[in-house]
Amino acid sequence: MTVTAAATDRSPTASLPREPSIADVWARPLPGAEVCFTRQGEDALTPQDRKWPRCCRGICRELLSGWGLDALSDTGALVVSELVTNALQHGCAGSPISMALTRCAEVVRIEVINCAPPWELRHDLAGLDGESGRGLLMVESASDAFGIGASGGRTRVWCELALPAGEGR
Repeated sequence: MTVTAAATDRSPTASLPREPSIADVWARPLPGAEVCFTRQGEDALTPQDRKWPRCCRGICRELLSGWGLDALSDTGALVVSELVTNALQHGCAGSPISMALTRCAEVVRIEVINCAPPWELRHDLAGLDGESGRGLLMVESASDAFGIGASGGRTRVWCELALPAGEGR
């Protein structure tokens, strides 16, 4: 039930794993609701890193559509994009990042886990003219529940979107 972007070249001449490709993820049938990938850039995001938010938005939309929850598609894509972007920007190079979507009885839970140190959401970071610092505030506002937790050197940021009326189990 996991899509993992850790493809390797299986040719006899290949000794090193190749960088995972967005196409590697999209080429597979979507078996479940988790995507795992690694930030490639040391100091700045690489072009490959910059593709993951869009890829994860697409996976989110596909899952929600497959679950008959098209009404949550825009909000789900927004929060996935913000959470994945945040994980990429603040995570450690070479460390895994995972995004998971789970449909529960009354909610869709979205969580992103990375290696960032523990922190608390601050509502005073985005200045009036600032170009960043509002993403998690948007996630908090768009979702029905939101939280941040840490253990074992990894940070989990999650939110829940309530299912539309009549869609619960």
